[in-house]
Order: sequence, then structure tokens, then C-alpha cells
Amino acid sequence: MADEKLDAMREALVARLLEDMDALGANWVRPWVSQAPQNPSTGTVYQGRNALILGFVIRSEGYDDPRFMTFRQAQKMGLKVAKGCHGWPVERWGEVFFHKGRTGRIPQPKSAAERERYRRDPEVVSKVLPIGHYTVFNGSDIVGLDPFCAPDTMADTEARRTLVESCPCELKILTTDSACYSPMFDRIEMPLAASFADEGTFLRCLLHEEVHATGAEGRLGRPGIVSGEGMGSESYAFEELVAELGSVFAASRLGIGLGDLAAADLQRDGAWENHGAYLKGWLQALPPEERPRSLMAAATQAGRAADWLWEHCFSKGEADEAA
Repeated sequence: MADEKLDAMREALVARLLEDMDALGANWVRPWVSQAPQNPSTGTVYQGRNALILGFVIRSEGYDDPRFMTFRQAQKMGLKVAKGCHGWPVERWGEVFFHKGRTGRIPQPKSAAERERYRRDPEVVSKVLPIGHYTVFNGSDIVGLDPFCAPDTMADTEARRTLVESCPCELKILTTDSACYSPMFDRIEMPLAASFADEGTFLRCLLHEEVHATGAEGRLGRPGIVSGEGMGSESYAFEELVAELGSVFAASRLGIGLGDLAAADLQRDGAWENHGAYLKGWLQALPPEERPRSLMAAATQAGRAADWLWEHCFSKGEADEAA
């Protein structure tokens, strides 16, 4: 039943994204930026697939509370799930072990000692994969949970300083009409912030390019960046979707807003003007049964990119202040 519910939610999510791309064009990401979905029991900030799924739930249900937790987690905190409320299935991930060079899984470890033994075995490799599902409930349906208080959003000047000073590669802000990441030179080039419609739009473009930069060799090594294939290729379209979703996840984690691209921004270099239509066309070109899988795969890579930026770039300032 959980599989069927999750599949139905994924299909509904794809349909909503296609609607947004059709109605909003290149600005389709704007309504998806909100407080990052999080778990008040574990302190986890949901990322990747589950962040996208729960972001869809927040938007479709009109929730003001971005917190989600399981029935058992609520019980452990001395709380109750309200009767008759709706739960939402999300993916449970775990480490799965395989024999190197062979097909099929091996018996999975049943203890921490067995897991460590597998990890030390040179003939065994592991992958983190979805291994099941669990149901979570929104914080507004948890009786006894303190009301959600949204943290202060990052001021535009602070957000710009964070993204500029913590860029994962060389950054050049120039008198130019185009924003791009060059894998050959491992460099981002951006127009002057004053040339954008507003500060949020500048941040959106910069964050999009910084997500691209995480795909370089020596970082996450995504095929869409490493191969260098151009527009029209499947890997290029997939990478663009990763960059868009990654910018949403990273912005939510940082607590910054992403501005809408204005007409002048869209027409600056022609790259953004038909961006939403391009991604919509690529998704629609896939067989319907493959669209949810491709979207979830892009969300996984986008989550890894946002996590990489947070761990290697954006949280360094907090660590320096704490030290």
C-alpha cells in the first residue's frame, strides 16, 4: 500500500511541476522555495527525494508547518497524532551491500559488527539505496507539539556575501550578459548584481551555477558536467533539472529567497527565456512511466549537491564563528 501511495504522489508531483513549468516558464522554481522540510524529533533536514515529496505536500495541502515526524517518534516525545489526520509516505534509505563484480545482493548484515566486517572486506561494496517507506505526519497534526516558529530569513546582503565568499570554485563578476559555469576552467562567470531585476534573482542565478560546479570532477563528478554535452542532450537536460532543484534545496536550507526572473533577465543571453519550456519538453518527451523515476533521480543528485555545498562551503562560516 505504501508503494502505491508513494507512486501516486510521485505522479501527482510530476503533473504539478509540468503545470508550473507551463504557467510560470523559467520561474517555475519560485513557489517551491519555503522552509526546508525537517524532522523535530531527529533534527534532520530532509533532502533529495524526500525534500521534494514533502515540499509538494506542504504546497498542495497549504501547510504552514514544515515539520514532519512518524507516529512512533511523536510517541517517544510524549506527543500524539491527531485522530483522523492524513499521513504521508516517504522513502527510507539504508546501506545495501553487494559482492564486487557480481550481480545480486548478498545476505545483509544484522548487527553493527557484521556491517563493519562487510565494510572492511575488499570484495564487498555498498550503496545507499531506498529500502522501504515510512509514514510521516505534519507538525500541525501533532497534538502537544509547540507551534512552529520560522527562523529569521537571511538578509540579502548576508546571503550575497555567503554565496560569493563561499563559492566552490573561482567566481568572476563581470560586465557581461551571461551567467555560466565553465567545467574546463572550473569557473563561474556572473553579470553584475545591479544588472538583475532584484537581489533575489542574482542569488538564484549564482546558486544555480554553484550547483553546476558541484558536478565537476574532484567534487561529485556528475555525468552532465563531466561529459560536457550541450543543450539538446539528455544529460544536459538532466543536469539543468539537478541545478534547478539543487538551488531550491540549498536556498531552503540557507533561509534565503529566490527572486523571479524579470523580462530583462530572461532575455539577457537567451539561456533563461525558454528554460522552463525546455525542461517541460524534456520531461514530456520521456515515457510517462519514466518521468517520476527521472525526477526522483534528479532530486537525489540535487540533494547531494545541496548537501555538498552546505558541508564544504556554506556552513564553514558558522564553524569559524563557533571556533
